[in-house]
Amino acid sequence: MADPIAVHLCLMHPPGTAHSQAVADAIAQFRFRFEALGRTVSTEPNRLRHDAINFVFEPRRCAQASLYEQHLAIAVDLAATSRQREPGVLPGGCLEVSDDPDQAARISLGVHAMPILVHGPLPGRPGPAAAPPLSDRPLDILLLGTVSPRQTALLTRLEAQGRSVAVAPDTLPADRRDALVRQARVVLLLAASDSGSVAWQHAATSLTLGTPVLCEMAAPSALPAYLDGCVNGYPAGLIEEGLNHALASLSFAGRARRQIERFWQIDVGSCYADMLAAATSRWPAHRAAQATRPATDTAISWAAARTRHVEVDARPQAPRGAAPLFQHMDGPARQAEQLIAAGRYEDALQTIAGTVHQHYCLPDVKHQALYYPQLDQMIERLSKLVDAGSAPAAEQFSDVTLIVATEVYQIGGHTRVIEDIARAVKRPVIVLTDLFGNYKAEDDKLQWIRDKFSGIHVVCLPAVGMWDKSQALRRIVAHLNVDNIVYVQHHQDPIPFVATLSHPASRKTFVHHGDHNPSLGCTLKGLQHADLSDLLQQTCTQHLGHQTTLLPMHVADRGVRRSGAPDGRALSVATCGHPAKYSKSGELALHRIVATVLQAVPGSFYHIGMLDEAWITQIREHLAAAGVAPGRFVPLGAVASLWDTLLALDVGFYLGSAPVGGGRSAIEAQGAALPLIFYKGEHTGSLLQNYTLYAHQELGWTTLDDLSSRLRTYAPQHKELGQRARAFYEENFSARRFRSVLGELVSEAALLPITA
Repeated sequence: MADPIAVHLCLMHPPGTAHSQAVADAIAQFRFRFEALGRTVSTEPNRLRHDAINFVFEPRRCAQASLYEQHLAIAVDLAATSRQREPGVLPGGCLEVSDDPDQAARISLGVHAMPILVHGPLPGRPGPAAAPPLSDRPLDILLLGTVSPRQTALLTRLEAQGRSVAVAPDTLPADRRDALVRQARVVLLLAASDSGSVAWQHAATSLTLGTPVLCEMAAPSALPAYLDGCVNGYPAGLIEEGLNHALASLSFAGRARRQIERFWQIDVGSCYADMLAAATSRWPAHRAAQATRPATDTAISWAAARTRHVEVDARPQAPRGAAPLFQHMDGPARQAEQLIAAGRYEDALQTIAGTVHQHYCLPDVKHQALYYPQLDQMIERLSKLVDAGSAPAAEQFSDVTLIVATEVYQIGGHTRVIEDIARAVKRPVIVLTDLFGNYKAEDDKLQWIRDKFSGIHVVCLPAVGMWDKSQALRRIVAHLNVDNIVYVQHHQDPIPFVATLSHPASRKTFVHHGDHNPSLGCTLKGLQHADLSDLLQQTCTQHLGHQTTLLPMHVADRGVRRSGAPDGRALSVATCGHPAKYSKSGELALHRIVATVLQAVPGSFYHIGMLDEAWITQIREHLAAAGVAPGRFVPLGAVASLWDTLLALDVGFYLGSAPVGGGRSAIEAQGAALPLIFYKGEHTGSLLQNYTLYAHQELGWTTLDDLSSRLRTYAPQHKELGQRARAFYEENFSARRFRSVLGELVSEAALLPITA
């Protein structure tokens, strides 16, 4: 009996391009499955074998019809779309395997459709048993793959609701991606556009690793049959509501377990056997045709091949080890440069913003890097191309202070900085670029902003492309003839700079509020650079080569406690912070911190801020198991004023958030005359090692034992420590200190007079 026909796996890989981790997963899966079926399998990029069945990955990168005439080549489509075949991309009648759920459309084109699953016991790929319970995972939501502006808008809303969110780009190495998947309570699959499709191979990756999947579906028929009963599907308009309901549901973990078990029961091997049988059935005809031409392998010549999508891949690569402060994004910068040269300004802006969005919070970058010099150079080029067009004649006055932001929020220090600046100047105008499209034309989403910034003119740019937004903002600046421009935009937003750098305003100030992560704009020329903390001001001065300004965070003085502070016998502790500043698992999990505090002091632990019911339950169950009365943990939820709330509570210490510290909340606590105990265990080199915001360096802790020791040691001194904390606030964060520095940035003439 003749030996089985060999199998060859070929990745079309033009020089200078990168392929996604999903492609690498699929190649590994094909090899594993075909070897299990007794075939000899070889793998080599850019080469097709004459004596084997060739499976071609990324086939649209090279669409030479002759390849499919000379070799038995099967195209492997990982695009997961229901699009019509593009004319001339692949020759008619060739075999193609696909995970497209629109089976009928593919078969009508001569396509053998099958599920492409990254599933099964691959070497080094642990299954669901290796994943921790959902309740112990620190990350609420993980999105796999490249993130579009549409997806960004939803993730931003979820973060604003207190959800911890992360993105694992396609280029993240498999081991790091898999680790993130196992840390998430749910993997979210979203279409890139309203009419787009979902990358179903990500569902297989997640379910393989024991993480449930929630996906967006245009219609029930959009779900591949093999995933029926394995994922949670919602229409586009209900995806946010469905996600929040699932994460809050007590039955979610049980349902997720059943879905993962169902997925693992799929007979993947039979799919590969059927596919191989279909390909093998064509072998006799192929060999007969080969008799009329030389039997040789073919190496792809990219100079001669008719290629598609061969440009430099723009997706960011995760660095190895601690990231340097300067992030040199060669690939994305080159692509942006090429797009600018071709007059494709909107695409260039999308490349810049998308690159930063996928990059700045990668594990090896977050809190380690600050600058994007090459992307800033592309912003400078675009700024010279923006045309104010038919802007109306400029206003007569020229003392407007334009404050440009991406979005504002009902809580958080970012919005408070914007409000502080706006309330201090004579003629403030706030412009929101709405990069993520969260406001659109829905007036109700803007009403609370108008209420919050009562008396201040607020403009939201129209819901169009980034280039159109840049031109619209340029017209606004030309019309108002502004004297000061203050940039307080998000890390990934290039619109403010592109629109206004070329305007001859006398003063332009970049408020470096995203000071723990890299941000666009840090290296732009001609801007006054203002940092909000000593560490970042010193770091930026040293590495940017010019003096930057320390703009102290300011919180309006609301007084100190008038009643007597509690004595040591009834000492309580309060904390406040966004949920993302705390952890649900690990040594520094919030439930462990709460238990440590309540075992060291006899009073209560007050938590100010949003926590979901499942998290509160986890904390109280842990306290009960540790022999601590669960009722001593008191969650207060969101409050109108942290300072006022602290004055009303009978507490002796304020506990800074951990493992991620807070700045503005610490200032409010110290202004209210509360000594602050803070976490200082960030690893060496982290940009979070900024402890100059805290009055008492001796109250810093690194381990739970340290925390307990600090509370026990300093409890008798809390009144004296509180007085020192208040003096520290007055010296460093008072209104006069803030105004004196702001006046240097925007000019004293632009400031409102001080009122009593």
